[in-house]
Amino acid sequence: MALQSSPVAAARPQSFTQNWSAYAFPAPALIILFLSLLLPAATTLVMSLTDISFLRPTNFVWLENYIKLFSDGRFRQAVGNTAYYTVGVTFPTMVLGLLAATALNGKFRGRIVFRTIFYLPVLTSLIAAAVVWMYVYEPYSGPINGALAQMGLPPQPWLQSPDLAMTSLIIMAIWRDFGTAMIIYLAGLQDIPKDVYEAARLDGAKTKDIFLRITVPMLSSVSFYLMIILIVQTFQCSVPSMS
Repeated sequence: MALQSSPVAAARPQSFTQNWSAYAFPAPALIILFLSLLLPAATTLVMSLTDISFLRPTNFVWLENYIKLFSDGRFRQAVGNTAYYTVGVTFPTMVLGLLAATALNGKFRGRIVFRTIFYLPVLTSLIAAAVVWMYVYEPYSGPINGALAQMGLPPQPWLQSPDLAMTSLIIMAIWRDFGTAMIIYLAGLQDIPKDVYEAARLDGAKTKDIFLRITVPMLSSVSFYLMIILIVQTFQCSVPSMS
C-alpha cells in the first residue's frame, strides 16, 4: 500500500531552487520596471535634496529646494490651475459619459452609429483636433462668435482671455475624453444582471430611482477606475499657469 504524505509535509514551503522557473518568468519585466521607473524615481528624489548643477561640487541641502518651491507664487498658481483643470474635466466627463452610456445601452435602431460618433474624438489625432478647435474658438470668424453675433452679442477672445481660456480648454478636453468614459461605462452596464432591473420595476421603482439606487452604486468600481484614468490624463495635459 502506498504511503500518503502527511499534511505537514504537503504544506512545507518549497525552496527557491525548486521554484526558480516561476521567478524567472517575471524577472525581465521586473528588471525593466526597476531600470525605467524605480531607479530614476529614487535618483530624482535624492537629487531634489541637493544643490546639483553639474558645474560645481554637489552638496545636500535637504528640504531647502522644497521650501523655495512652495514659497513661489507661480508654483502655487500652477498647482491651483492644474487642480481646477483636473476637477473641471474629470467629473463632467464622468457624468456625461454615464448619461450617454445609459441612453445608448438600450436596444434601438441606430445605436451603433451613435456610439461610433461619440467615440470618434478619441480616435482623432490630437493635432487635428487642436486645429479644429482653434478654428471654433477663432475670435473673428469662428462659428461660436458667429452665433453670438447673430444674437447681437459681442465676440469673445476664447483662448486669449485669462478668464475664458481655462474654460475653453476644459470644454475641449471633455469633448476629447467623453467617448472613453462612455465606452467604459457601457462595458460596466452590460455586466449588471438584467434580473436586478426587472425586480426593481416589479416593485414599482421609477426610472430615476433605478438609476440612482441600482445603476450608480453597481458602477462604483468602474467609476473609480475611470476617475483614476481621467486624472492621470488631465495631469499630463493640464496648463501650468495663466496670468
